[in-house]
Amino acid sequence: MITISSPFIRKSVFVILSAFLMASCQKKNAKKEIQNKTHSFKLTVNLSGDYPSEVYLKTDDNSLKSEVKNSQAIFKDTASYAKSARLFINDSTASNRFYLTKDGSQSLSLTVDKDSIDAHFFFNISAPISSPEPEKEIKALYHNYNKDEITFKSFSKKLMNFIESHQNHQVVGEIMTNLSQKNKISFEDLKALKQKTRPLNFQNEDAELFKRYFKIRKKYKKGKAFHPFKMKDLQQKTIELSQIKADLVYIEFWSTWSDTPLLKSKKFLDNYRFYKSKSYEVISISLNTNREIWMKNVVESNMPWTNLIAEQGYTSEVVTEMGIYNLPQNYLIDSEGHIVAKNINYDNLKTYQNLILN
Repeated sequence: MITISSPFIRKSVFVILSAFLMASCQKKNAKKEIQNKTHSFKLTVNLSGDYPSEVYLKTDDNSLKSEVKNSQAIFKDTASYAKSARLFINDSTASNRFYLTKDGSQSLSLTVDKDSIDAHFFFNISAPISSPEPEKEIKALYHNYNKDEITFKSFSKKLMNFIESHQNHQVVGEIMTNLSQKNKISFEDLKALKQKTRPLNFQNEDAELFKRYFKIRKKYKKGKAFHPFKMKDLQQKTIELSQIKADLVYIEFWSTWSDTPLLKSKKFLDNYRFYKSKSYEVISISLNTNREIWMKNVVESNMPWTNLIAEQGYTSEVVTEMGIYNLPQNYLIDSEGHIVAKNINYDNLKTYQNLILN
């Protein structure tokens, strides 16, 4: 039997044993982490219509091929998290995105139709119909938020909970990218959500889009200067933002084919007539590429304010610079040309008018 009597020796042995136990635990944890990173999955695609003999499953980092047998294509592989995926039947024809579960079995149905134009054949592929998955609920909640059926506070809380419980799930990247494009929330709220996400939440395409729109939203957030545009009016006269002199200016991007803009409502017209003498102005910017259709619509709709057209539509300078993705979209700016608010409703407009103009 060995007796350790020296305090120095006892301390040295304790340090060595502690280091050994720590290294052993780290090794076990590392092994466990590796095991948690990869999970087996099986995807069964039930096909109908004029489907080909082979189907491809593609994610950002993988591409699998499956032969179609008995109207089914079966894919088996491993995944470390729920990835955004698409089914391809050739290089140019793909399904909408869906999400691979990281373990277990998953099935979906896909219809492929073969059409022709002038003896040239091509395929149409339906959106995949899949069994219920975790992302269905969060996407439904996001849809309800966009329809103003739930508040952003309620939706964002549920999104953050989803991020914590479904680590690296790429539906998060899809929703975050859409939020940045629609420009419905403040930059601060967008930034707060971004801080909760991880790089793997974004597939490559979403990551690039989100980065672009996040930068734009930061540049044109509340308190920043509105883009100093130059555009043609109804009389083909060039109008600059600096020419508009008012304490409060309402600017709305719209088109004759978009959802009904606020400036098309009678109450908005009555409001304009009331506040115009109090240093209030309205600028409508149409994204129509057909000038005649735009002019006819403006006249028929009785729009007496400054009407401008971004004749290159979504490729126009002001539109690309400010990241105008969906229509209609509006901004309020002050006498210095700084953004006061964005994407407000009629009640919000009246509140700002009372604060600034009265």
